[in-house]
Amino acid sequence: MVGMNSDWITRLHSVVGQRWRLALLLGASLVLVGCGQGKGDLKGTVTYEGKKLAMGQVWIIGSDNMAYYGVIQDDGNYTVTGVPTGQCKIAVSSDNPAPPAAGGGRGGDRRDPDDKLPGDPKKWIAIPDAYKAHATSQLTYEVKRGDNPFDIKLTKK
Repeated sequence: MVGMNSDWITRLHSVVGQRWRLALLLGASLVLVGCGQGKGDLKGTVTYEGKKLAMGQVWIIGSDNMAYYGVIQDDGNYTVTGVPTGQCKIAVSSDNPAPPAAGGGRGGDRRDPDDKLPGDPKKWIAIPDAYKAHATSQLTYEVKRGDNPFDIKLTKK
């Protein structure tokens, strides 16, 4: 009977030890997940050849491959919130706010002529089309938790 009790106690210690190790492993995993990927906000000014853009959008493909965007304000400032930490790709668009010509021609702007974009058309600055696509803009940024000041300086391509 004594040998049987010691075997039982040994098995009990083994099972309890395994459960503790499992509990510690799960706890550590939860801590790591909680401390892992956070979110950040990109804020800054968009300029082209040193002139502030007065309208448009900043488009971001985050490290989660999801799209995020912010509007460029009259003073050139933009904010994109809730972007996951890690490397992101950036594109900038600034469509001509003037309504398209009647008939629209081939391709190009297909908006309804009565649909006006926000902003003062007199302040609009055309930017190279290469900045409109993430694949061709060559704009990237490493997002960190919290506020991320990032001025986007566009140049002729």
